[in-house]
Amino acid sequence: MSFSINTNVASLQAQGYLRTNSDFQSKTINRVTSGLRIVSSGDDAAGLAIANGYRSDEAVLTQGVQNANNGLSQLQIMDGGISNISQLLDRARTLATQSASGTFTGDRGVLNSEFQSVLGEIDRQAQTIGLNQGGTFAKNLSVFIGGGKGATASAVINNGSVSVNLASSTVDTKSLGLAGVQASGVAGTDIGTGSTNSSVANILATGANTTSEAVSGSTVFYFQGPGYSGANKVAVSVNLSGVTDATTLAAALNTAIQNTTGSQFTTAFKNQNITAAINTDINGKQQLTFSSSVGSFQVEAGDRVANAFLGNFVSGSVPTGVALANTITGHASTSADATTFANTGTVVIRIQGDSLAAPVDLQLAVTSGVTTVGAFVTSLTTAVANNGQLQAAGITLNSHSSATALVFNNSHGEGFTVSATGDKADLLGLGSFGSGATATNFDNTQFSGAASGGYVAGTSTFEISIGGGAAIAGSVTTSTTGQGGVA
Repeated sequence: MSFSINTNVASLQAQGYLRTNSDFQSKTINRVTSGLRIVSSGDDAAGLAIANGYRSDEAVLTQGVQNANNGLSQLQIMDGGISNISQLLDRARTLATQSASGTFTGDRGVLNSEFQSVLGEIDRQAQTIGLNQGGTFAKNLSVFIGGGKGATASAVINNGSVSVNLASSTVDTKSLGLAGVQASGVAGTDIGTGSTNSSVANILATGANTTSEAVSGSTVFYFQGPGYSGANKVAVSVNLSGVTDATTLAAALNTAIQNTTGSQFTTAFKNQNITAAINTDINGKQQLTFSSSVGSFQVEAGDRVANAFLGNFVSGSVPTGVALANTITGHASTSADATTFANTGTVVIRIQGDSLAAPVDLQLAVTSGVTTVGAFVTSLTTAVANNGQLQAAGITLNSHSSATALVFNNSHGEGFTVSATGDKADLLGLGSFGSGATATNFDNTQFSGAASGGYVAGTSTFEISIGGGAAIAGSVTTSTTGQGGVA
């Protein structure tokens, strides 16, 4: 049986040509209908790669144009704010010129009231447009437009960006020389709601902070300035019942400042027109600030809550304010409580410091061989607790155990000193100084050696330091005949 294959070569050629023409016709129709020369990578692989690169550049430039327009819009907002501030400055200058006239017979207090309102509005608008000191836009603004070329990615970004430096373009009252003094919380800290740790709500939820409050539910800030400094500084107690964030904190502070009355010192304080506000820095972090357009002042915390609000935190994950306690500790040679005083008369404990208008002298009588160290310390503790000046300054005497050093504490964190006179043998471990007609009448019982003729044989070394300077050493040698010499 045989097989045969019949091949129609002409037909096969015709079919091949028809298929080629059909493919070409399909590509042509795709190009015509899409308007693209390259519809698929098979049309022109190299050309498609180049086209994709151009398309990516076009997308970047399109967004870059939008970035530039956004930048222009923001600059227009700033320009509008600056225009408003210019008009406010005109009004402030008008009020100042009116008040400066010798023929003005009206109430300058009214002029000043409006003047202060104008200054407050200048600060508000400056902060709104981000051109207050530390404001959102008070920095070198860089807008990426695209199209930059360079050997590195950084060079591409730099060459494709336009920068406008507004760091020196702040227009708040302090920058314009219209504000007096501003006290601000620690730079870089954040008590705003954007903080993950140290927000106002977290500070108030930390037990170590709230337990330091003298009155539960309130915190204290101390202000010092002309006419109300030192022992006459003004305490501003802030009710925290409605405080939930930085904004309500500033409002509560301003209310507390306005409600502080009662003495000539609080009057001087209120005359400075100190106001609390929240500053938002260039990183979006918020700090508590106090401002006065009248004169200088100082503000300090009265407890851990206030210290945390000012940005003073103990290191760690919990927003605990730094403790304010400042202590004075006697030296370790404090005698046991059963030890009796060898001298008679009065022992004076002098306490002085920034919180006290004058030194406070606590005078306690001692009887030779009768008064013990323990009884004296008990009386001293009572005297400190009952002294109004010391209590107002936050100074207390800590609980004491026999033969341990005395520890005085200042809960306001301010510096102070404690000294004693009349404790000739230094049983209290506070040292001693001389006063009055008996200033040189001290007994020394620390020489070693055999006694002879009322003297103690041997050599003793003394060191004298004045004002905390370098110690000057000297020695006294006493013989058994009662004759000695000083070296």
